[in-house]
Amino acid sequence: MFGVRDAAAFGVPLKRLRAQDLDRSVWGMRRAGPANAFRGRLELYSRRLRPDAFFSHVTAARLLDIPVPLRLEREPLVHVAVLAPERAPHAKVLVGHRLDPATSIVTRHGLRVSAPCDTWRVVETETGHDVRVDLAYAHLKFAIEYQGDYHRSRSQWRRDMTRRTRLEADGWYAMELNADDLRDPVELIARIRTALARRR
Repeated sequence: MFGVRDAAAFGVPLKRLRAQDLDRSVWGMRRAGPANAFRGRLELYSRRLRPDAFFSHVTAARLLDIPVPLRLEREPLVHVAVLAPERAPHAKVLVGHRLDPATSIVTRHGLRVSAPCDTWRVVETETGHDVRVDLAYAHLKFAIEYQGDYHRSRSQWRRDMTRRTRLEADGWYAMELNADDLRDPVELIARIRTALARRR
């Protein structure tokens, strides 16, 4: 992985930098062959991002091996975030976000990414009845809800109950998760995949 300017400074011909065997998906950057096209593209972006930025939302979910709906998996956009009050980065095909300063950041495959618990919370998808859930597989009517401590208040508990019954009335299944579920991501992902398979 290298920058075009650096390569040109070392005398690499422009024709070589345009060769088809190089990944040219990120302006000003190059890498050899796609061992993992998605991750390789993010590695290129990471070289151009500011040090405090990290991958978030659907991009983070895919890096963390969290199953996402096929339509989101095919999405060409790259989601990048910084912590408030910093300004969110923006560029072509780059979607910038400014997240709560309490958001945790971890490293996966050498890339900075929002932690699993935070990724669950920020990946939001609209469903029927204007109900918002943390993650939805609309074609299977399968929703995943992360129940953090803020759900313990009486008013939030009532809102959660109303949202859940609206989903169920429309034929949805809602899997509810909490912090304990996130302690073993491998087991959690296997559990989600098993539940998804039963809805197909």
